[in-house]
Amino acid sequence: MSRGNRGFTLIEGLFSIFLVLVILTGLSRTLENSAKVRANRQNMDRAVEELHLLNAMRAEISASLEVLEPRSGESQALRLRMVDPTRSFLDRIDIASGPTSPFERNEQVEVRYQLVDESLVREVIPVEGVGETLALAAVSGMSTRRDDGLVVISLTFPYSRVEKTRMMKVEVR
Repeated sequence: MSRGNRGFTLIEGLFSIFLVLVILTGLSRTLENSAKVRANRQNMDRAVEELHLLNAMRAEISASLEVLEPRSGESQALRLRMVDPTRSFLDRIDIASGPTSPFERNEQVEVRYQLVDESLVREVIPVEGVGETLALAAVSGMSTRRDDGLVVISLTFPYSRVEKTRMMKVEVR
């Protein structure tokens, strides 16, 4: 027989199968790690969005003129009285008309956070005109509590297998 027609020896066949298994195992691990990284990145993105939402709520509580709800104890909503941020600064400091307060009633809005159909909704209710409603995030539970100059907000976010509760305390004057 000529050398070109012999085929593979048993050792050569086993070695090539071993190399294929090593390559497939490496590919399998790479795909598995890629899926874990993607899931962790999505969870981190979601956690960052939740943190931004809580920080936006903290900023509005700090900038509010008055926390209307909760007054004391627990509540399922958060209501704030604020200066209308859509009005221009010059419009709010109309000293020529002589108001004693730059925060006249018609320059204020009520901002309400509440749960509607498994969503956290932010409503802006002006004294005059039409308000706006915005769904912020999927939230399965909300509670607010007022204790000794602190507003405590708890939001429960649904995940695929569990629910995570994020809590924030804001000092009010």
